[in-house]
Amino acid sequence: MPIDDFYLNQTDITAAKIKLYQGYIGTYLIKVLMKFGKCSVADLFCGPGKNGAEKGSPLVLLEEAEKMLTSETLKRLYPYPEVSILFNDIEPDHIANLAVELSHMTLPREIRIETPTSKHFRDVINSNSMLLRSPRPKFFFLDPFNYSDVTMEDIKRLIDSPFTEVLLFLPAFFAYRFAGVETEEKTKRFLESFTTRGIADYADFDDFIGSIREKLLASLGIEFVRPIILDAGQKKNTLFFLSKSFHGMLVMNEVIWEDAYDGKRVLVKGQEEEPGLFTKQALEVATPALVAFERNLLEEMKNRKSMTNVDVIRFAIKEGFLPRHAEDIIKKHHEHFSLVITDGKQKRPYVSTPNINTARSIIKYIE
Repeated sequence: MPIDDFYLNQTDITAAKIKLYQGYIGTYLIKVLMKFGKCSVADLFCGPGKNGAEKGSPLVLLEEAEKMLTSETLKRLYPYPEVSILFNDIEPDHIANLAVELSHMTLPREIRIETPTSKHFRDVINSNSMLLRSPRPKFFFLDPFNYSDVTMEDIKRLIDSPFTEVLLFLPAFFAYRFAGVETEEKTKRFLESFTTRGIADYADFDDFIGSIREKLLASLGIEFVRPIILDAGQKKNTLFFLSKSFHGMLVMNEVIWEDAYDGKRVLVKGQEEEPGLFTKQALEVATPALVAFERNLLEEMKNRKSMTNVDVIRFAIKEGFLPRHAEDIIKKHHEHFSLVITDGKQKRPYVSTPNINTARSIIKYIE
């Protein structure tokens, strides 16, 4: 079956996207299976299954699902766990090639794959309305730009479903290049639907991404929207992670911080390495992202006068950082804080991942 030239070889930027997806989906699967025993994953721009000789997102998903389902701990908790999977792509040839790939695989019975489809996004969602209403965890991976007429209301319909996370892939740099000029209808529609300012002169790419994030937050009514920039120099792509759960957001933050020197931007192979935020010279060699987070955290704590360790942890997660980043800032500015320990034996902030649900300290800001 003929496939697009794009899929004949895996580019470095696609490899970075697949690596990030694999890191998240593996962690996501084991966490939700341990809690619920079942989950559903929908890859709605799945492609042909492979990018040249490399595994694309469908095969990576199946590999991770099979791996997680071997857990003896999971089997003790849930003797009959289930991962239900839906693959869709608007290109029929992609689905035909994916079907060939799937026919060569022997999968455990706990993995249930719906017959892959080649439909418009909205038709897929309409035919799965029962899934959207169900209380089982759901993860959707899609490219709204590729479908061209996907609206914010469509995405809201997904994220409003119980226990749902969404990962959007956006070729945002392409749209950014034409954001300040009259452009073809598809890009114009995207700019008007997915940014706060539409066709406008943006200060830089980060400003453009910030406008998309603001629009998603306001339109979807959720607390957690996280952009991830895949930076290959002259070419950049962007993923946006959407969640109502700070636990889900934390998982994505942890995955991103494995590769993103500033927690925002993954430098694709061939780009110059940047210093890590928390090396020996952590707070002396600070990136703009860390400087902004430090300023925002201190302002938040000053305005609120006092915050529990859980409040601080949630704020860090919402901003795309990890609890340890917030704790380092509190330690750096220790003269501005007093600690009241409410549930602990040590005089420390208890701003750490193990304490994400447990209020152990009150951190008061001192003028």
